[in-house]
Amino acid sequence: MTNNANTTSRIGIVTINYNNARLTQKLLESVSRAVGADDVTVVVVDNASNENDRADLMEVETSFPRAMFIYEDVNHGYFKGINVGLAALRHTAEAPGTVIVCNNDIEFSDDFFITLKASGRLLEDHAVISPRIVTPSGREQNPHVIQPISRARVIVWQIYYSNYTLARIIFWLARHSAPITARRDYRQYKVAQKIEQGYGACYILTSDFFAHYKDLWAPTFLMGEEYFLSCQLKAVGKSVYYEPSLRVVHQDHATMGMLPNKKVWDISRRSFQVYLSYRQKYGRP
Repeated sequence: MTNNANTTSRIGIVTINYNNARLTQKLLESVSRAVGADDVTVVVVDNASNENDRADLMEVETSFPRAMFIYEDVNHGYFKGINVGLAALRHTAEAPGTVIVCNNDIEFSDDFFITLKASGRLLEDHAVISPRIVTPSGREQNPHVIQPISRARVIVWQIYYSNYTLARIIFWLARHSAPITARRDYRQYKVAQKIEQGYGACYILTSDFFAHYKDLWAPTFLMGEEYFLSCQLKAVGKSVYYEPSLRVVHQDHATMGMLPNKKVWDISRRSFQVYLSYRQKYGRP
């Protein structure tokens, strides 16, 4: 966020709350428990939650006086909401040079911050780091996409997003054929490496990222963030780096689980249309 030598070693966190104040509370508790997190600055952006949840979040705020809470009147979506938090961090007295951007259903391992602070060259050499992300049941979610998306897979997506009934059929087929057709990039979760896309629930933006950009590209309300971040990095000759020594637990779509299936599909379809326009314009897979 800044190249000032006094601030590049500082760490910030920006997360989004939307009708899930208790998950935000668990995230903040995990930061409080973690070793080496005493000087971490946390920004919580509330994306116009309902009245009851906002009241709950204000209650959470009283228990974490060192965190910054921003209450928005409109729902910006994921990356646009994150950008609200990044702007707030830029105006703090000691703006951090490394910023973790994440869902609020993330919990940090006890050694996460001490490991991150000891990462030295890792933070210097890479603009964006994607950590190891594990669900409570032990399912690995990173590395999300190691190689560029194939043309065949894009064609399937085009059919999937052409009609909701077809989408339901394809979803059913995909679920039952997963042992054969599902991507298995996550099996390389022990291997540190450059990847095409990290799982969007958590990223680490380093001072190298902020040397080129102040915000995340956010052409959509929700969905597709992994691809757009990959495009943003490629525009300046950078890429996402997966690092398994940095571990977080992900409750996995706790917010999305509250939305009707058709609504999720509609949001995803709009994002896919933007994805296709970027793919055609820039020739990027």
